[in-house]
Amino acid sequence: YRKEYCYMKIVHTPPPNYKEIQKHFPEADYNKGILFTYGDTCYCKSITPDLVAHEETHTRQQKDPEQWWNRYFKDPEFRLSQETEAYHNQWIFIDKNIKDRNEKARMLHFIALSLSGKLYNNLVTYNEAVSLIKGLPFNR
Repeated sequence: YRKEYCYMKIVHTPPPNYKEIQKHFPEADYNKGILFTYGDTCYCKSITPDLVAHEETHTRQQKDPEQWWNRYFKDPEFRLSQETEAYHNQWIFIDKNIKDRNEKARMLHFIALSLSGKLYNNLVTYNEAVSLIKGLPFNR
């Protein structure tokens, strides 16, 4: 990917609120490659183009990063809404830029596992995650 398309800063250290994040989400381990956004900055070891689309969504969502994170920690519905938008934007990037349908399916599977998994405290099922990522309605 070309950096001129990336509007957020990218820093290769844990975010300023990392200890607080770890209290709420022990699976969110910077050392295992999990990415974090705080304000206009993405904190990560490395980043792929589809994740740029995901994390840039969070930079737009975080007008006041401290307030955003406090709500993210406490409100599962808010957390789901924020992650749904970010994963949907990531999927739009994948769908537009990945031509191989098997690779596209593999990436969808991977991000749906992430959205439905322990990282976000199991907010939705895998099938719900696939629907949300693709922007499709689902019944709860």
